Amino acid sequence: MTALWLEQFGWEEGRPPRIEAKATASWPAQGATNLGQALLDGLKLEGVVTGTNASFRGALAETAVVPVANSNHMWFIRDARFRVPSGEVVLDY
Repeated sequence: MTALWLEQFGWEEGRPPRIEAKATASWPAQGATNLGQALLDGLKLEGVVTGTNASFRGALAETAVVPVANSNHMWFIRDARFRVPSGEVVLDY
């Protein structure tokens, strides 16, 4: 599933995007029967992906700044900004 999602994005060869991220996790309650699943359930990721000469679903961008977050097994993209030849595109996904 994640691989299919990532295939929507592209970048110039030799210039991969830069990723900055932080992760937090809530320790499961005592007596959790499946510790691994309980840790995943409490995991939160936040980060920013930046790049130049990137693309999303084939649409080219000169620059891209994409804040991403994962919480409760859902991915969020809020206020992503792409500089394209005709101006700027702002995206929530």
